[in-house]
Amino acid sequence: MRAAVLIVLAGLVVSTAAADEPPTLHVAVLDGWATVTIDGEEQGWTPLATDVTPGEHVVELQSTFHAPWRERIVVPPRARLRLDVSLEYRPVRVEIVGDLTGVEVRASGRRVVPGADGVIPIHGLGAHDLLFLEDGRPFFSRRLMVCLEEPCVLPGSPARVELPPTRPGSRAP
Repeated sequence: MRAAVLIVLAGLVVSTAAADEPPTLHVAVLDGWATVTIDGEEQGWTPLATDVTPGEHVVELQSTFHAPWRERIVVPPRARLRLDVSLEYRPVRVEIVGDLTGVEVRASGRRVVPGADGVIPIHGLGAHDLLFLEDGRPFFSRRLMVCLEEPCVLPGSPARVELPPTRPGSRAP
């Protein structure tokens, strides 16, 4: 049994290896899976352990539900590196259809301003409550469930919310 020295720096774990072993890189995603590319060459899926040459490398992670991740690392000779990455989920693009004139929109309690195209981004998994207010009073709400399987809205997918054509308290034309 040999002793190992561990150094932890921003999710990177380095330990010493025997002099005759090539450097090894272990890549894992803490909240899912991803395709691993090293220096532009696809290596496989996480979790992944692969031998690498000493020196500088670019590691990229791609996943359907997560934003792309890219990091430049330096691999010392005879090192064993462990890269544990927490990826950010892609936002759900919510298209709001209807008249937004004078309407305040809140998503999970926070005020959001729809773009000119009526789209707001929703970040993260779970339940997101959309609340529509006019003159400080709610007139419509919608709950969106964002999760990794249907019937939820999937991260990175579009969603559509249609406002009612008339609002309580408004006068019909």
